[in-house]
Amino acid sequence: MPDQNILAEAKPRLETLVNGLVAEGAERNAVLYVLEKEIGNLRRWQANASIDRATLEEPSNDWPSAE
Repeated sequence: MPDQNILAEAKPRLETLVNGLVAEGAERNAVLYVLEKEIGNLRRWQANASIDRATLEEPSNDWPSAE
């Protein structure tokens, strides 16, 4: 399980990111929308990476003594 202290840093870092982008002129709702969209992309990427690892780790039966 991830260290709770590390996870506790996520909220203030996200708040800092959002507030910084808003201070630079971005609309708050637009920033939140982009973050939500990118989190979804990260989840899909992680799921695909897990599938790819499982596929890569599957042993092959194409060696000569397998017949």
